[in-house]
Amino acid sequence: TVRQAAHAYGPLPTVVYFRNLPIPRIGTDSDEDILNDLLDEGNVVIELDCRSLPEGAPALQQALAAFKEGLIDRVVRLSQAVITPDDNFLYWLPEGHRLARNVPFWNIERHGAHGSLERILETFNRHITERAGVDPIETTDQLHGPNGEPLDYNLYLDIVYPSGNPETRVPLIAHYATQCRMARGFREHRSVFPITWVTSGYALAYVDHVYNPLGRARYYGYFNAYSLQTWNGVAAGSAAIRYLRAHGDRYNLNGRVGALGHSKSSYTVMRLADPNHAEQSEHSSFDGFPPGSPEPQPWPDQSSRLEAAYVSMGLGVRWTQYTTSDVVPLIVAVGRHDEFNYWNVTPAQVAKAEELDLNHLAIWMAELGHSYPIGPDHATGLDRTDLVRRYFDQHLYPHDDDSLAVLGVIPPDGAAGVPTDGSSPVFGVEGDGLPDNLRGLPVRQPVTVRFARPVDLESPRADSLRVLVEETGEPVGGTWTASLDNTRFAFTPDQPLALGTTYVVEVEAGIRDTQGRSLPRSHRQTFTTEEES
Repeated sequence: TVRQAAHAYGPLPTVVYFRNLPIPRIGTDSDEDILNDLLDEGNVVIELDCRSLPEGAPALQQALAAFKEGLIDRVVRLSQAVITPDDNFLYWLPEGHRLARNVPFWNIERHGAHGSLERILETFNRHITERAGVDPIETTDQLHGPNGEPLDYNLYLDIVYPSGNPETRVPLIAHYATQCRMARGFREHRSVFPITWVTSGYALAYVDHVYNPLGRARYYGYFNAYSLQTWNGVAAGSAAIRYLRAHGDRYNLNGRVGALGHSKSSYTVMRLADPNHAEQSEHSSFDGFPPGSPEPQPWPDQSSRLEAAYVSMGLGVRWTQYTTSDVVPLIVAVGRHDEFNYWNVTPAQVAKAEELDLNHLAIWMAELGHSYPIGPDHATGLDRTDLVRRYFDQHLYPHDDDSLAVLGVIPPDGAAGVPTDGSSPVFGVEGDGLPDNLRGLPVRQPVTVRFARPVDLESPRADSLRVLVEETGEPVGGTWTASLDNTRFAFTPDQPLALGTTYVVEVEAGIRDTQGRSLPRSHRQTFTTEEES
């Protein structure tokens, strides 16, 4: 069902509203109240009846994302162009959730570093005069848009959140946007990423990038000097988290926050991933200007600490000095076909995380480019989007189930043709396809059990982690080695594994993390070694 407010025309922000989902409803406001408000706010509303969709992740999320393919064209055609959704502003709402858009949380003029407006003035005279054919200006008071209008110095966020008075509050995923249109990055096949969060018990915020306002689409459009982030990324990025914590009652948040930073926004999230960021300086400062900002930073009584973070293919990865021993649990991902060469850049950051023994997860995506993690993971065989979600679950536990979970096992479940040392390829490619400089990272990984949280080494019995011969149940002799803050356990067999034999990797129930939370059920999966040639 597609509905549009009678008074609205042109391409409009669009909400896909999921009815009858096979998951518990969280928000308590009625569907009719929510839908009427969405229409009054000028949105196109597409209601999708989900009662026939599969249960469980990632099948449910993949089915919902498949609905997106060709959605805009179908709506335009079926409504004979009366209704025109805007693919740049497309939001996914589970039943009972609301959408708040264009919520201001920080202001360049008031909260930006001294010198920020002068930087904007400089870029106006250097870029905009020629680009737009306008006259140079002399003072920051003269800055204007293409129609002479004053610039809007606010940064905004959009948030999808459960309505009313739910029994439990939810954790938040803060996605730091990479484009002016904050939801644009999740078009086409990437839609599975926001769909996964909002159908997994999270609120989802789209947070504005610290754009030079001149580069915004409504002013002069994207150009090289598009950003103010190296001077203001920590201040603006942390303000968004403080705002959301300060207004947790409004959005039914429980105070636990994870953040995603892809591409140009990886810098901000990597800085926030260090719990000490509030005491640290920005990457850059303006020469000749005093430290600080015209006004104090907003919501100073709130914490901007994260529980977990994700970064990929941006300055947060390139500038390895921000990968410190204090960073929160971290995922870093990279595509081999990334046009900015991050396939060759990322090993340095991952190698530093390995050296520091950080709790981190590296996702190497040999078939993708400058993209979010989608499709099957080469190392574990698991769906990458779901893998990211489950890593965050273990640190934000959206369903209030804080039990320990096995994140993944290498080789993938059911893998065949595994060498007799039990190893699997890390990068999904070999030879010329590997990064130019591996920085000491191994090309193959042994039999490995991964957790998202540190395991208490006193908790497992000697046989809590085992490799067994499936046919006989006989344990394989070998050594388990812990690393990455006791989240990764690698197995080295005493002798080569037998050819053409199926083995079981077993993690017994009862193993505990360092907070005493235990694995409620045993985990088992198999692999088969290569046949004799």
